[in-house]
Amino acid sequence: MHINERSGWYLAALTFLFTACSTPKRGLFEKRTPHEKYKAGLDAAGLSSTRLGTLWLAAADGSLAQPLRISIPYKETGYFEMDRPQAAGYLFSAKQGELLTVNVANNPQKGFLLFTELWQVNGSDKRLLEGADTTTRSIQYEVKKSGEYLVRIQPELLLGLAYTITISSGPSLAFPVNKQHNPKVISVWGDSRDANARSHEGIDILAKKYTPVVAIADGVVGNVTDGGLGGKVVFMRPQGKSYNLYYAHLDTQLVQPGQRVFTGDTLGLIGNTGNAKYTVAHLHFGIYTGGGAVDPLPFVNTNYPQAKPVKADTAYLRRYARTKNKTVIYPDLTNTSSRTQPSIAADRLVQLLAATDDYYKIQLPDNNVGFVKINAVTTQPLRSQKIAEATPLLDRPAPDAAIKKQLAKGNNMVVLGSFENYSFVEMDNVTGWVKMR
Repeated sequence: MHINERSGWYLAALTFLFTACSTPKRGLFEKRTPHEKYKAGLDAAGLSSTRLGTLWLAAADGSLAQPLRISIPYKETGYFEMDRPQAAGYLFSAKQGELLTVNVANNPQKGFLLFTELWQVNGSDKRLLEGADTTTRSIQYEVKKSGEYLVRIQPELLLGLAYTITISSGPSLAFPVNKQHNPKVISVWGDSRDANARSHEGIDILAKKYTPVVAIADGVVGNVTDGGLGGKVVFMRPQGKSYNLYYAHLDTQLVQPGQRVFTGDTLGLIGNTGNAKYTVAHLHFGIYTGGGAVDPLPFVNTNYPQAKPVKADTAYLRRYARTKNKTVIYPDLTNTSSRTQPSIAADRLVQLLAATDDYYKIQLPDNNVGFVKINAVTTQPLRSQKIAEATPLLDRPAPDAAIKKQLAKGNNMVVLGSFENYSFVEMDNVTGWVKMR
């Protein structure tokens, strides 16, 4: 679908929007994201009720209502077209304590706005957490609650651009034992203890006895105790956080209650006090919130993977392709091994929107979006054929579609693919749909 509402009035209004949104004002709109400010500008300029504005708003809403499910880390290269308002939504899971990072690189780099937002999802409810545009380019957010999160990206009106988005996670805190001491996590959250009488509420970190354990954030030392299961223990409250860090089984405590400490300061030395008396020397590390213990590994894990590079050929983005054979289309990249995935028939027309790993993100003519393997599609035409009788060239595969032009009998057309009972064809550099006979 192509929009041709590009009058001088539109461009003047959009110039006003770009200027206003690039320099956010303090005061009433201070807490609005750049996307919200831009939408308010559309309303003020009278654009939100136009066909172009309505399509932009519908794309924004659609990306929240029907995002594609991914696993992080995730990297995608794609293209937003100038004359078709688009947005992309990515749904994924994240754990409490992880630091989410969303980076968007784009081309061109200046002179336009690309909006990025992070949302928390709870069933049908969505809560906006952070927003950015091309002046800030990235979002970082410490996950407060394990669950589902959603990233939306969308460009401003009437500007096409290429983009690469990377969504990744990492630790929000440093590691309790410096890496030069070769620490190793030997037991994790939930492991059985005391013949299944209880579960492990922390992680155990192996290192040589007397190895220093360190503050993993700036903060204040809480209780410093000796006795019970933990033996010699140090509690610490990170600055600005609502939870406490728990260092147990220490041989020696080197701080006092109320002491101010900074990241990397030594709190004590690894030992095997408490109920670790007959075990190898190690640090038991835990995190306690107002609701009790939580898994500390996402807070400190140093082994988060990197996003896979894009293997699909991005030179084909924006182009039309067709499926080579009956092809599985994945709406959920976290479940590609399932045998119940939907599929589309051979020679079905798709548009290549983006690429990730060895998948293309494609859009069908009915606007459904999903992922297909890169070797499942081809940009080669299906066939060339002579027009048997005069036939209308339609702007979409539907009975009520508008006629773009009449194709004369005897001329040749190139068939690029099909959808339902229509063929997508090209003739004299003009593309459209013809009904199959």
